[in-house]
Amino acid sequence: AESEAETKPAAATRVGPPEPETLKARVEEIYDDRVIVQLETGETATIVLKSLTADVIAHPSEVVAPGEEIQVVLEKHSRGSDTLFASKRQADRLLLWNRLENAKETGEIIEGKVTEAVKGGLVVDIGVRGFVPASQVGRRFVEDLSVYVGQELKMKVREVERLRSNVVLSQRDYLEDQEKLARERAFETLERGQVITGAVTRLAVFGAFVDIGGGVEGLLHISDIAWSRIKHPGEVLSENQQVQVLVLNVDRERQRISLGYKQLQPDPWENVSKRFAVGSVVTGTVTKLV
Repeated sequence: AESEAETKPAAATRVGPPEPETLKARVEEIYDDRVIVQLETGETATIVLKSLTADVIAHPSEVVAPGEEIQVVLEKHSRGSDTLFASKRQADRLLLWNRLENAKETGEIIEGKVTEAVKGGLVVDIGVRGFVPASQVGRRFVEDLSVYVGQELKMKVREVERLRSNVVLSQRDYLEDQEKLARERAFETLERGQVITGAVTRLAVFGAFVDIGGGVEGLLHISDIAWSRIKHPGEVLSENQQVQVLVLNVDRERQRISLGYKQLQPDPWENVSKRFAVGSVVTGTVTKLV
């Protein structure tokens, strides 16, 4: 099982305590240990350092600037007192969870940094802790997830459980969407006879698959890899190799792209009559018995 969150559907409606109200506020004064804001109600409130941000900062000016408009939540203990205390940190978190819940419905892309590779997937920082199951990291199986640590990912939200502080994300969904768009563009613009650069992604006994951009793959049939007869594409090509290929055919109906590699290499039969005159004696190697 990749994640409990992935197998348990999120509730249709959010349950729990009522959501606190967020208020607009304008930054009026900034001190070493606090920020003074004017609320949209006209009242003045104080934001202490611990209520300003979850990050470690040396001075409030790293987070806000005079005249800046921000969102805050009034802290409970300030109700009925002479001094109102507000929290930007709480408001930011509240707005983030609202955004994540909306992103699940709308398909909005969420960006985050991978902080850790754990058993079963990746932990990402999206303002809260997010989890990307191993099956949702790439379009194909990724053996070593640690290579993603420190990378910024673009992802789609799969599950949100606010009360459990649980968010399940998918980079695979994002990549597949991008591949679909790239594929549509490719079939609109690709023409037979074009020469393009791509990367070999997979080798099979019948040929090689080449990524020609955006995850769009074309097939390089084994008969179009070399002028000489080969038993396996690995005799000429290797995975991740950058190659120039010729577009042989674009089948828009079947969504297939046929590529050629040997067609861009010198044809050994082109000048055979000049290189081997009739009657001349040559030395050769037996390659096949029939």
